[in-house]
Amino acid sequence: MGSSDHKHGTTVEASAVISSWHVIMAVVAFSVVFGCVIMVKLHQEWTAARTHAEASRARTAAFIAEQVASRLSAVQGALTMAASQLEAINPTTLNASVQAGLDNLVQASWVDAAALLTPDDRLVAAGTASPEALRKATDAALSVSTSLAVRPDRGAPLVIAVPARLADGSVGALIASLKPQDLLPNRNSNDVAMLIDDSGRLLAVNPPIPLTDAPFAADYLELNADDITRMADQGGAMQSGETHILGVAPIPDTSLHALSLGPDRVNLTAWKRSLIFHLLLFLAPVGTAMALSVMLQNQIRRLIDTQARLRASESRLGLAMEGARCGVWEWDMESDDVIVTDSFAQLIGRVHGGALAGSQLLLLLEPEDRSRMRDALQDAVRAPGVNLEVQVVADSPIWLQLRGRLMSDRTHIIGVAIDITERKNAQLRAEEANRSKSEFLANMSHELRTPLNAINGFSEIMADEMFGPLGHKRYREYVRDILGSGQHLLSLINDILDMSKIEAGKMQLQPEPLMLGEVIRQCARIVQTRAAKKQIELIVEGGDLPQISADPRALRQILLNLMSNAVKFTPEGGCVRVRSFHTVDDVTMQVVDNGIGISEEDLPRVGRPFEQIENQHSKTHQGSGLGLALSKSLVELHGGTLRIESRLGEGVTVSFTLPADITVADKIPSKNPEPVLPPFKSCM
Repeated sequence: MGSSDHKHGTTVEASAVISSWHVIMAVVAFSVVFGCVIMVKLHQEWTAARTHAEASRARTAAFIAEQVASRLSAVQGALTMAASQLEAINPTTLNASVQAGLDNLVQASWVDAAALLTPDDRLVAAGTASPEALRKATDAALSVSTSLAVRPDRGAPLVIAVPARLADGSVGALIASLKPQDLLPNRNSNDVAMLIDDSGRLLAVNPPIPLTDAPFAADYLELNADDITRMADQGGAMQSGETHILGVAPIPDTSLHALSLGPDRVNLTAWKRSLIFHLLLFLAPVGTAMALSVMLQNQIRRLIDTQARLRASESRLGLAMEGARCGVWEWDMESDDVIVTDSFAQLIGRVHGGALAGSQLLLLLEPEDRSRMRDALQDAVRAPGVNLEVQVVADSPIWLQLRGRLMSDRTHIIGVAIDITERKNAQLRAEEANRSKSEFLANMSHELRTPLNAINGFSEIMADEMFGPLGHKRYREYVRDILGSGQHLLSLINDILDMSKIEAGKMQLQPEPLMLGEVIRQCARIVQTRAAKKQIELIVEGGDLPQISADPRALRQILLNLMSNAVKFTPEGGCVRVRSFHTVDDVTMQVVDNGIGISEEDLPRVGRPFEQIENQHSKTHQGSGLGLALSKSLVELHGGTLRIESRLGEGVTVSFTLPADITVADKIPSKNPEPVLPPFKSCM
């Protein structure tokens, strides 16, 4: 059994360790999966933030493109309007009229020169451009469909040319030379606005920088030219370096593109808040899972420790039960099956414990105990439990005490079986010894009473001198001493016999209706003679007392013993009081003296059979120590209680209470509360 328990315990511990590793792996897997989810979410939010920043930069580039397109449209519109008016102007006043319009056009900050080129190669100009450069720019502008061209000189300025029909029917051209730098709007100092042509050549930058070192935007931005071309074709934004974003937007109806380069304006504050939130979102469940894992590990360790202690406790319990010769049983009332432990099985003559039928277990008991066992099991539903002594069928008598309790399901009774064979044998030996003692005392009382009756009878005849005088007066004294000693010895024998009957449970009371006051007065008259010899005042106090049912002989013996003891231990000239009280359910009597008293440490010994407080070498009073013990036992047989109060040198108060309605001889002690008695005080 121990080996199987050990194997079971090892299996449980191994399962606990495996479960522990499963928990750890589950926590790790959960942390990894949840961390991946959080990373994906953070990446999505970062991508969204990047997309929002790039979209903002693309919108900035589109705004720049719209502003440039608006200024180009204004110039082209002015040229177109002027061209529409030339056909109505007289050739003789052409130069003066055109010159005024051109001077007005170059007032715009982004127009540096304007001119009219006639078919006969005449040039009417305003601004700072050279005539030769204007002629070349006109050819370049008129050769493209958009009428907008990049002039190859002077840092790649822009030119716009529109055809103009003159009054004589010939066609000339109106030209405006533009400053690309002034076409760009003034932006935030952290942003850079750029204007490029379709080949990627950088036409203008705001804030201004020299363009000779980086004529192409790809060189200036340190980006691949194909990327800028693709962005120029598609419009949008892209990352430029680690800290900047480049936005590109086409300028409508031109081959030009506007670029906006600025810092990476991702909302880092919001991003940090989101990062912290997701970090907490990750740490909270992971931390909780780890804490739960640690708690579970601790619980598993405690479980293993508890199981180890439980196995050790079960082992100790098994050893204790084997040593105490007891076992455990469980009876299923529905199936009538019984489960017994190994130790119980050994008590009933089986090798191993286990399950067996109830009828099979009953066959192991003596026939008269089988029905008692069945009745006890059936009554267990209503009674507090099973408490039964049975005898096992065996070569030598084996007695078991079966104790059990009904379980909460009210279908199972679980209990313990205790081997009480030794106690039963001891009880039988005690009963045999008690019978022997009773027989011995009966025989001895008969043998002692027969000669004592003769001694007392003849002594009394001689003391009364019924057949004449004895002669010498000393003979009369001797005869009285013999009579007194014989009567004392007979009283002692009677007390011993009564005490032995009480201890053996053979004392039977014979209750009858009594007038308690009359019994007290009778006893007082008997003791009065002895009290008068010592000049002790015997006082009887008490009002009308009810009639009670009690054994008259036992009640007189109680009162005589207590009064005699009070007179015996009270010095000459003392006082003895007999008091009586009537309560609702009880009658209380007190015998109070002002004698030698009893010390506090000796009070517990008073009332024990044959106990005497005085030292054997210094005792001054004759007695056996049975009077008070016998009185106490007789009071308790009546269902009452006896109490002793005393202080050394201040006397003794003995109180006993009897129920007012004693009707049976074996009445148990009264459960009524003791009456309130006067405080202890001496007879005086």
